[in-house]
Parts: sequence; structure tokens; C-alpha cells
Amino acid sequence: MDTKIASNGQKSYKQEKESSIETEDSDLSPLVEEYPAVSVEWGDADVEKIEENPPEALYPAIGDALRSGLSGESLCRSFCGGRNCKYCCPEGRFHRDCFAIQGLYSHWVTPEILAMSRPSDEAIKQFDIIKQLTEHSVKSVFCVQEPHEHAHCGRGLLGPYSYDQTELMRHGISVYNLYWADYTCPSFYRMLDLVRVMQFALTEGRIAVHCHAGLGRTGLAIACLLVFSRRLSPALAIAYLRLKRPGSVQSHAQVAGVREFSKRIRILLVQWPDRGLAACGHRFSYEEHLHRQRALLHGVAARKLRRLSLLVHTVCTRLLQLSLGADRRLTLEAVLAATSELAAAAAPPRLDDELKVWRDRLNSEGSYRPVLHCQDPGRLFRFLLCWLWELKAAAVTRQHISILLASPTITAGLAA
Repeated sequence: MDTKIASNGQKSYKQEKESSIETEDSDLSPLVEEYPAVSVEWGDADVEKIEENPPEALYPAIGDALRSGLSGESLCRSFCGGRNCKYCCPEGRFHRDCFAIQGLYSHWVTPEILAMSRPSDEAIKQFDIIKQLTEHSVKSVFCVQEPHEHAHCGRGLLGPYSYDQTELMRHGISVYNLYWADYTCPSFYRMLDLVRVMQFALTEGRIAVHCHAGLGRTGLAIACLLVFSRRLSPALAIAYLRLKRPGSVQSHAQVAGVREFSKRIRILLVQWPDRGLAACGHRFSYEEHLHRQRALLHGVAARKLRRLSLLVHTVCTRLLQLSLGADRRLTLEAVLAATSELAAAAAPPRLDDELKVWRDRLNSEGSYRPVLHCQDPGRLFRFLLCWLWELKAAAVTRQHISILLASPTITAGLAA
């Protein structure tokens, strides 16, 4: 995926490294990255009925075929209105509720995410759109429209796009160009890259997303973000988008894209083997766990945890914190007591009701908060050992042990 991250984007990369709880000079800081929650407000919508009757594409299949087969100029004139395009020139074309930002056909999909039609240089000046975005604390704009696209719509193009993106950057708004063809859907991993960047951008402030009309690709991107960050089903994600911004997620390919993204991301999001989640591959090995983890992590955590589980790192870091704290909760006696109790048990280690909540929060929310706030070393040991026990194969094999014992560092330590 072609990406353009302007000078502000370089600053953002630095902030990304700093935003992680982990710091370079501390080995006792967890690598868990905390992201702001995306708010979803359903109002009076009947969520159960949505699941029973999932939303479908807004265009008939023949309409999708026609749109994908037309040239740029023909597409603009036949379906968009050419210079009279209502999305490029929305003034007087929509109800006043459709102008979250004056001069743009726009809606707040969530309190943090703005979906909008593409701005034009003329509208930016006429309606002072950059000032409006700044006043609404929008820190990042995501353009998912291809360069030189819809050149015959509205006021036309100013270079590759209808507006000067550097002007937004000069006012402190980062611009991300992560795009794909109209009425289509990108590959799973390209979409995953996009939603990860969007999730990070939300740590800096509100974000705005646009394509041409701000309905198809914009809706697809935001729907996948809701699936990723809020674990919404594809039906709920699409229905929610259409509730907040009618007409979102238009084509058959886009609806199918949300469903496919949800199907594949559900598997990657499961970090704890759970027999209650058979559809998500409830039994997996340590290597498979690391594969899932690599797809989700980025920044400092991704670089430092190439071969180590984030779960193992987080639990062990918390144990070290307890051992060095003022009250020294983790002592050698506590370690021996916890391990002896588990070793003496005839049955394999099992999660109690509280630890099942930890597991479920990890799988459903990606949350390590219970681990980070636990004061009981014994519970941390049990949580980690239960996870290791549930893996499909041993995390540390005899071959691994042989390699470790052959290491000069290890043998020297044992000899001492």
C-alpha cells in the first residue's frame, strides 16, 4: 500500500515510540500499549434484529459491474453528476445534520471519528475548514482515495487530489494516504495496516477519514476499525456506520470485505487458548501465538517481542515489579510456595472464576489491566502456567533446553 506520511507523520512516529508505556531505559516497564476506547452509541437501535438480518450491499450486482467498468470521466458524469457532484459541492444538497464540518458532507460516526467527503481547496478557504478541524481536535486525516481519481467531479483536482494536503500539515494535522480503487476492497493485511495506523492516530486526537463521497471506502475502513478495536460483528459494524452516516459501505465487495476482515481478525485476536472459541482456532502452539501477535503489535513492542510472548513478558514484568516494590510482595518464599502448590496438584492447573475473567478480557478486549494491577504473585503464576498448559505443544522443548545448556553463559552460571 502506497503511504504518504508528511513531516507531521515523522513526528507522529516519534510520538508512537513514546506513547508506549515501555521506556528504553527501564526493563521493568510493560510493553502493553494502551489505546483510547472508541465510543459506540446505539441509541434506540435493536441490536438483536441487526444480527438476525445483517445489512447487505446498497447496489445491485449489475451496478457494481457498471461502476467498475466505466472510465473515470464516464463514471463521474454517469453516477456522480460531474461538476454538479453533490458530494464535492454539498452546499444546499443535504440536511443541515449532514454538516458536522461546514462545507463538507460529514458526520461524526463516533465522538472520535469523522467520516467526510473529500474537501476541495476552494471549500477549505470558503468555509475555513482547517480551522474547523482544529477546533474539533482533529489531529489526523486519512485519505483512502487514489491520486488523480474523480478528476471530473465538482471543482476538479489540485494536483493529485482536490486539495493541498501540505496546507493541513502546516497547521499541525497529519495526513495519511493509504488508498485503494473505488468500489473495491484491499487485501486483509493492507486493511490491517490501515486500522493499526488509525488506532495509533487516535492516541493523538480525533481522526477524519475520506475517499470521494466518504461513504464506500471510508465506511469500509471505519467499519473494519470498529471490528478491530471494539470487536463488533461485521453486521453490527456496517449497521452502526449506516445509522450514523446513511449510505455507508456500498458495494458487494465492500460488504464482503468487512465480513472477511472480521473472520480473519477474530482468529488473530485470540491470545489465550479457549475451548469455548473453537471457531477461532482454540488450540494453538507457541509459534502460532507469536504469529498472531506479530500481526497485531507495532512500534516498540513489535521490535522487542519478535520471539517472546507479550503475555509472558507482561506477567513476568509484573512479578519483577512486585519483587522490587516497597513491600517486596514477591519473595523467594512466595515463589516456592506458589510453585510447590501447583506442582503438588494431581490435576493440571485450572483457572478459577476470577482468572477466567482475565482470560476473557484478554481475548475479547486485548486487555492486560487485571495482570498489571494484580498484587498476588500466586495468582500471576497460576495465570501464566494455565496459559502454558493450554498451548497445543510445549513452549520450551527438549531441544530448546539442550541449546540453553550448551550455552557458555548458562554453563558458566551453573558451574558457579
